[in-house]
Amino acid sequence: MNFLTLLLTVCYKVSNRRLNTKINVIGEVVRNDRSSSKFRLVFDASSYDVGEVSLNDCLHIGPNLYPDIFDLLLRFRLYPIAFTADIKQAFLQIEVDEKDRDVSRFLFTDDPTNESKSPQIYRFTRVLFVVNSNPFMLNATIKHHLRKYQGFYPETSEFLNNCIYVDDIIGGHQNTEDAYRTSTECMHIFKEAGMTLYKWQTNSDELQKLWLKEDVVSGDSSQVVEPSGLPFKVLGVSWNKGEDSLYFDVQNLMTFLSGRVNSKRCLLQAIGRIFDPVGFLGPFVLRVKLLMQKI
Repeated sequence: MNFLTLLLTVCYKVSNRRLNTKINVIGEVVRNDRSSSKFRLVFDASSYDVGEVSLNDCLHIGPNLYPDIFDLLLRFRLYPIAFTADIKQAFLQIEVDEKDRDVSRFLFTDDPTNESKSPQIYRFTRVLFVVNSNPFMLNATIKHHLRKYQGFYPETSEFLNNCIYVDDIIGGHQNTEDAYRTSTECMHIFKEAGMTLYKWQTNSDELQKLWLKEDVVSGDSSQVVEPSGLPFKVLGVSWNKGEDSLYFDVQNLMTFLSGRVNSKRCLLQAIGRIFDPVGFLGPFVLRVKLLMQKI
């Protein structure tokens, strides 16, 4: 089956006028630097026909409910016991209301060369990452769920309110006991929402042993050991758990530069591959930006 033949055709009403918008599959992303989700499709909800609008043009983005990445990374460094986790397939756990599913209709065929065969029409029942309102929907859904547990787990509810960025949970505690209690309560809270926390990581051998001993992580959730040769990242920044230090993995950048073309476009692409939300690389990136100015 050729996944790239997937084409989403969406209808949306704006000002009493039906507008035909498209969400296209623009390609696939293969991430060999990840231990899971190495392959995923890339959708484009901003695709439009001439004279029409896209689905994203028709939707309100919603307020930003996420904490600042800079602040989150600084808080992550405050505590001696640090840990992280992911919400497994977070967006796909949110169901689209029945009356709204027509805006995510799509056509699918497994044989694009056969013009006599009509494509089948489906509708997405879960939210897609590329729709510009969905990050707000995810975080608003999580915050609504957390309010139910403010009386049962007040500290953990407050922790989650401040330490979630999209589908990543990032935080820490002063001691192993508090970190273990918080991690188990986090899993219980999200289990009640039908969500699974997995890819647990920590800089504490004692906490990791507790997770394994008490069977806190098992099955898909037991990825507490970093895959050999693959850097583990916290909000895009590589984290060495053994040394409890942040560092920058330059392998992908070096691979890109090894096939470089001496052009302005290539330099811009190289700059775009440097993700440094805290500004650790500022003195080095500045030199590249100065070179860009001279060009």
